[in-house]
Amino acid sequence: LKKGKDGSFSVKLALEPGKEYQFRYLLDGSRWENDWAADKYIPAPFSSTDNSVVIC
Repeated sequence: LKKGKDGSFSVKLALEPGKEYQFRYLLDGSRWENDWAADKYIPAPFSSTDNSVVIC
């Protein structure tokens, strides 16, 4: 991740079109959060939470 002048963080990834990618954010090394603007959410295979999904 790269820290911006406004204090936010971002990253650019080349993702293959037509695929879905699951993710969550790890905050402060201990707390996991979803992206509440994700395209959809699906159950995580290793916990009782959902993963965020982006559709390319």
